[in-house]
Formats: sequence, structure tokens, C-alpha cells
Amino acid sequence: MNRRLTFSLIILLLLPTFATVSAAVPASIEIDSPSTELTADGALRLSAIVKDSSGTIIDEAVSWTSSSGSIDTTGLFTPGQSGIVNITATSGGVNQTLQITVTPGWPVSIVSDFNRTEFNIDEIVNLTAHLEDRAGNVISGDVGWRCDSGIINHSAKTWTPAAVGNHTMRMVWSELETQVNMLIVPGAPVEIIIPFGLVIQSGAHLQIDAIAVDSHGNEIG
Repeated sequence: MNRRLTFSLIILLLLPTFATVSAAVPASIEIDSPSTELTADGALRLSAIVKDSSGTIIDEAVSWTSSSGSIDTTGLFTPGQSGIVNITATSGGVNQTLQITVTPGWPVSIVSDFNRTEFNIDEIVNLTAHLEDRAGNVISGDVGWRCDSGIINHSAKTWTPAAVGNHTMRMVWSELETQVNMLIVPGAPVEIIIPFGLVIQSGAHLQIDAIAVDSHGNEIG
């Protein structure tokens, strides 16, 4: 009798333990973040709290995904493209998504927007360039222009070439500088020049080499 009673007591003592183990299944997950905004130059450490159906915090593995940039297994988020990024934490069959706003970082490069770098001397060249951060996000900023030839209209952001040949266009912002090689070729012909003072005997033949020039006197050949 005593042996049966002892066995029954053991079973009763073990039942709560089994119930606790079976209840330790993820029922909810909550992402904890020190901020929901950062620049593309920064990083953000996130953590997740997993609870069971009774609201008790449990120690369960969490996996992370991000719609942009990257996030490692520890919850360290490294941003990339600026905009709204969805960070999702998953444990078991539950997940939660947190939105992070990423803004452009500090400019690290000047990128030329020229779709070609060869122009004729009659053209007025529009000067276009933009700034980018380390992740390639476009940043607004007033890029300065310098050239070894021609005239730059800084207010209109145009360049008027003055001579044919190769010219170095410099784009400058703060301590950043990018150079582009510009090739200027002769413009449209405006005059044909025939050598003066030619003499030829009657019945003879003479080859005349006429020269076409543009408005700047550059030969077109």
C-alpha cells in the first residue's frame, strides 16, 4: 500500500514539470531596438524577446532577415539603400517585423552624370554630377567645377569649350575631387579656304586642296 502511495506521489510531482516543458513553445516575439532611424553610415544592434503562451520569457533561437542592407545572426543590422527597411525576427512559428528608416550618409564620392565625354567646339556642355555615400545613396550637394580650358558659367552650370583636344574637367566638393577627360573636336564647317596666288600654265592641271574650317578656325578633315 505504501509502495503504491509513493509511486502515485512521484507521478503527481512530475506532472507539473512535464506541463512546463510542453508549454515552452514560442507564442510571441517582440523586437527591441534602441532606435528606428539611422544613417547609411551607421549600424544598429537589435534584440528579440520570445515568450510562451503564458507570457513567460523563454530562451529560444531567433533568426533575422532584412529587406535591404544586411543583418547577422546576432541582430546587428548594417544599412544599405536609404528608405524604409523591414527587419523581421522569427522564432519557431512566430515572427514580428519592425520598420527602420535609413537616411543617406556622408558623401564619399562625386559621380559624373555625363552620358558622353566627346563634344564639338560649338556645343555648350551642361555640367551634371551628384554625390554618393558609401552605400551608393544619392546626396544633394553643390558640386564645384574647374577646367584647364574654356569658360565655366557656375550659375548656369555650363561649360563653353575654347580649343579642340583633350581637357580635364574637375568636379570638387569639400575635400572630394573627381576628374573626367573631355575630348573636344572641331565644329561645323563655316568657311572653305582656297590657297591664294596659285599660278598654272595653259593646258596644265593643278590640284587645289581646299580647307574647311569651323567658326574657331579649326580644320575639319
